[in-house]
Amino acid sequence: MSCHDIYNLNKHLSCSSFTDNNRMPLIETIELAEGRVKQLKGEKFEVVFVLSGTIDLYREGYGIKTITKSRLFLLPPGVTVSLSAVKDATLMVCTLTEAVGTCRRMDSDEYTRSSDSHDDDLYPLAFKKPVAQYAGNLAACVKSGLRCERYLICKYTELMILLSNYYPDDELARFLRPSLGADIPFRARVLRSLRPGMNSVRELADRCHMSEVGFRRRFKKEFGLAPKEYILKRTKVMILNELKSGRKSNKDIVAEYGFNSPSTFTYFCVKYFGDTPTALRKK
Repeated sequence: MSCHDIYNLNKHLSCSSFTDNNRMPLIETIELAEGRVKQLKGEKFEVVFVLSGTIDLYREGYGIKTITKSRLFLLPPGVTVSLSAVKDATLMVCTLTEAVGTCRRMDSDEYTRSSDSHDDDLYPLAFKKPVAQYAGNLAACVKSGLRCERYLICKYTELMILLSNYYPDDELARFLRPSLGADIPFRARVLRSLRPGMNSVRELADRCHMSEVGFRRRFKKEFGLAPKEYILKRTKVMILNELKSGRKSNKDIVAEYGFNSPSTFTYFCVKYFGDTPTALRKK
C-alpha cells in the first residue's frame, strides 16, 4: 500500500457521503491528448483547473482563448465551451454544490458592482502558490479514489477563501463576471440575510424586502432549490463544520441554531448524520 492509497477503501465506498457515478460527479479529471476536443456544458457553477498542458477554449460569440497550465476559470450554468488540446492536457472540473457559499467579501453588492466594467468572457486566473498547492493536493486525493462529499464541500469552501484572500478585487471581478448577472444582488441579499437557526421562509423574504410568493419563485430560479431545502442543506453543513472544528460546545450550538433543547439537537444529528453530536466530534 502506498502513502496515496485509501486505508479502508471498503468503508469509504459504503459511506453515505460517498459520491457514486450515478450522480453528477462533484469532481472529475479529464485527460485530453494533443489535438483532441472536449465539449463542456455548465450544469451548475463549475471551476475548471488546467493542471497541465495547453488548451484552446472556444465559446460562441467570444472567439478562441488559449489557456496554459496552472490556470483556473469559472464556467457558469448554461454556458457551453469547446476545449481543444494544443498540448497534452489534464483538467480538473469541480462542480460547486448548492451548499457552498463564497467568502462574505465576495458577496457584497459593492464588490459585485466592481465587475460591471468588464465583459462577461471567461477570465482565467493564474495559480498563486497556495492555489497551486490546493489544486495539487485535491487532484492527488481524487486520483486515489477519495470521493467523500463532506470532504469536497470543505475543499470548495477552502477554495473560495483562498481566492478572496490571495487575489485582488479587480481580478476576482473578472473571474466571477460570467456568473454575475441581474440576479446576483438577490443572491447576495439572501446570503447576508441568512442567520444560523433561521427556519422561516417568511422571515427570510421579509429581510430581503420581498413578498413570500415572489421570494419563493425567485429563490428557486436562482438557487435551484426551494428555500426550505436550501436552508436545511446549509444548516447541516454549518452544524457539521461546527462539530468537527470543536470551536463551540453543544450548548452553544443549541442556542445559536435555535434548537429547543439538547435532546432536539441530538435528534437532528442522529436523523441527518447518523450519530450523536458527541460521537460526530470524534470522527
